[in-house]
Amino acid sequence: MKQFILFITMMIVLATVHAQTTTRSAFIDGFDKSKYKELTVSDEAQFSYFYNDEAELKRFDGVCVKIKAHIIFKSVIAEQVGGIICFFDGEEMSGWLYPLDLPKEMPLFTSLEVYYHYKANYEDGILALQIDGWKVLDDIRFVGQRYKATDTLKVREYPTLLATQIGRLSKHELVTIIEIGDKATIDDIESAWVKIRTADNKEGWCFAGYLTDGEEYHEKPWTSK
Repeated sequence: MKQFILFITMMIVLATVHAQTTTRSAFIDGFDKSKYKELTVSDEAQFSYFYNDEAELKRFDGVCVKIKAHIIFKSVIAEQVGGIICFFDGEEMSGWLYPLDLPKEMPLFTSLEVYYHYKANYEDGILALQIDGWKVLDDIRFVGQRYKATDTLKVREYPTLLATQIGRLSKHELVTIIEIGDKATIDDIESAWVKIRTADNKEGWCFAGYLTDGEEYHEKPWTSK
């Protein structure tokens, strides 16, 4: 009887782990991530989705890309047709991404790595973005991307509250993250220390809990675990 109970317990645990894993990633059949070129949101945003130029459509048709970004918007349409996902990188970037649905329980501002390819629509003269795979990341912020201060924020010499203050970010000031430090909890916010570069090329460390790319980040992360 004890062995039977142990077996049932193990099966429940395994089922729970499997459910947690499958709700935090999804890929098309035959997915091969080696085909995808990694870009920052800033790099990707340089592409225009509306060309009306057959040569340009052919140039990008089938190009495979992956980016790290945060989901900041979901709509009813997303639940019906596979989705609108918007990403922020200091400035808005948005696109139609389909057909792989995101879980309905996924909260906004979840960190994601998204794999997709461009699909040309020659009749309308546009490029669509079709998701081939996605997975939840445990990263709080991403190197190479821009973020906006949600309030005035102290910049320190090292990633600790005991370090000397060497500057201050003003509210809504844009900075680029150049290094991710240790995770920390400050003011009941779970985030990480990050090394940033300002618009005038000054560098220092600040707490990422007060940096955002569209939604203030005060909730516990939805991680892959």
